[in-house]
Amino acid sequence: MEDPNLTRFYNYLNQGLLARVRKDLHAAIFMHTQALDYARNHEMDGHFAVSQMGQLGTLEEELGNEKQAIDWYLQCEKLSKEGGYMSPLVTAYEKLSNLYRKQHNDSASMRYQRLFVSLSDSLFNEREFNSKRGRIVDYETQHNILEISSLNSRNRTLLAVIVLFSLMLVSLIVLISYIFR
Repeated sequence: MEDPNLTRFYNYLNQGLLARVRKDLHAAIFMHTQALDYARNHEMDGHFAVSQMGQLGTLEEELGNEKQAIDWYLQCEKLSKEGGYMSPLVTAYEKLSNLYRKQHNDSASMRYQRLFVSLSDSLFNEREFNSKRGRIVDYETQHNILEISSLNSRNRTLLAVIVLFSLMLVSLIVLISYIFR
């Protein structure tokens, strides 16, 4: 990559993903932590850090470290809210709900389940999507109608100018022919 920061970040990320595939979860955690630290220290966009927090939460969950997984997902939730990263926020809510359910913390599990359902419905609700698409179509239709009426008005003005010019030209020709006679 042309950007050395992205190259270094993705090197850490790819090494973490490879370690996970090899089932070396501790090495994967180390590499994803390196990627997270690199993203933070080099002031990279927040979505780089959020993705690493989600990866670290998943890895800790796979190792059975539910408390550390919850901590990572809570950090992911906080940064996702601050940065407006909706997809990681939905995932964090879902994972937190599941982890709290495993710990028999029903109130926290239900709270995050409600947040998950509410946010995922608002993001992926087909009826709302169609409604917004309908609004866009209505806006485009109104815009096109205004543009067409503007063009029609311009055409009428140009037609009037052409007719007036033609009448003046005919009058001039008649006047010149009358003068020559």
